[in-house]
Amino acid sequence: MNFEETNGIQTGVGVKLVIYGPEGVGKTSLAAQLPGAVFLDCEGSTSKMNVRRLPKPTSWEMLQQEVDFVLESHAQRQYQTLCIDTFDWAERLAIAQLCSKHQVNGIEGFDYGKGWEYEAEEIGRFLDKTERLIQAGINVALLCHAITRKTSLPEINSDFDHWELKLGNKTTNKIAPLLKEWSDITLFLAFQTHVIATDDRAKSTRRLPATV
Repeated sequence: MNFEETNGIQTGVGVKLVIYGPEGVGKTSLAAQLPGAVFLDCEGSTSKMNVRRLPKPTSWEMLQQEVDFVLESHAQRQYQTLCIDTFDWAERLAIAQLCSKHQVNGIEGFDYGKGWEYEAEEIGRFLDKTERLIQAGINVALLCHAITRKTSLPEINSDFDHWELKLGNKTTNKIAPLLKEWSDITLFLAFQTHVIATDDRAKSTRRLPATV
């Protein structure tokens, strides 16, 4: 069997992005500046912004239908970037569909915690599906809220806080790695707070307004 070798940067394909940060930091504003952006606004973040958006998805199935619509009509409508705002709200739609399909009242209703495994599989299939957009030259940006969580490192004895994608409490360790592995670029936005001393001994401090 013979294989043809290629080298160099692959052109003509889209970029996969994950943009996350605390609420109000400017995730949507940043995504709106991406070329040819169209939003699937799951939480109403763009209601006061002059951006292109499709109807708010009310189910996981509807969200995927809108993804298909963007793929089918991107040339005619000049869609270049699909922005899902936010993916943690889209996650709720995926969970609702799984619960309805298996006729359970909530994700905790699955035996032996299988609900979280089913959700990870469903999100994985969705990420695989975005490959069709990427190959068609359409960028895909997944916007997420961020939350601080306790973590530790093998070489450090004490725990410390760090920012993480805000997903279901029991799915963060399953879904967040999937999103980060899927993405070509992962961007974190945060407010920067300056603390200055108000006396010569720095016993009293004052916080300046936060900036992005």
